[in-house]
Amino acid sequence: MDPKKYIPFFNLLPLLDRKVSPLTAFFIGLICGPFGLTLFFRSFIDFVIPFSIMLSLDFVEFNAISGLVSQEIILNWCLVGLYGYFRAADSNLRRDSDEGDLIPD
Repeated sequence: MDPKKYIPFFNLLPLLDRKVSPLTAFFIGLICGPFGLTLFFRSFIDFVIPFSIMLSLDFVEFNAISGLVSQEIILNWCLVGLYGYFRAADSNLRRDSDEGDLIPD
């Protein structure tokens, strides 16, 4: 499997400085949000992207479903957790393919 075909957006981001567990990144993003991902990934860009996603969804969601603030917050934090999961998984895939390891299909 070619990592560049896996998640094309994340190929624009630099590799993380170490291999990290995608599941751990998901839970840190879910619990601590963009601030936790910034500390976990040691990269400021991993604060900017999830935070901008959260802000853009705030504008869309407030217009579409006003009054459901608690559901909006849950959705935003879940999306930050998913961002952390896919960011870690993509970085690990690209790091393994650069080292010449075989990636199972």
